Amino acid sequence: MTPPPLDPPASLDPREPIDPLDPVELAELICRELDPLVTRYGFAPGQTGVGPTVGVVFCAPLTEFRDRFPRLGPEIDGPPGGCVDLTVDAGLGADGRLQSISLEGIPLTALLAAEGPEFAGEAAAIAELPTREGVGRLREVLERLFAGHAAS
Repeated sequence: MTPPPLDPPASLDPREPIDPLDPVELAELICRELDPLVTRYGFAPGQTGVGPTVGVVFCAPLTEFRDRFPRLGPEIDGPPGGCVDLTVDAGLGADGRLQSISLEGIPLTALLAAEGPEFAGEAAAIAELPTREGVGRLREVLERLFAGHAAS
């Protein structure tokens, strides 16, 4: 006999509001979701900071970034020994969203617009989602973006 399906935890039940994450939990969520992906593509694990938003910065050595992604963000340049920052800022509170995502100052919207129709609407969709879902969607988009640009 098959056991009855389990009810989802209250935090996953769509009828129940999701408790907002405190700043430390939010930073941990972003790092937990993105660290495995970005470290695979040469970035250091996220470094976090809390102010009016929660900020997470993932840094990759510029030379290695250019070797790995020769065509991604062609305007990204800098001195020898420099780094390329992937920056994620998330708002706090029950209505928190990912507020700003950029690669070395280039907004995600501009990066994705340069990629063509495959990424159309993705940045706007990420910005509209609650933080928990937005981070998951960002991970999926970055995976496609990085995989599509990785040098073979």
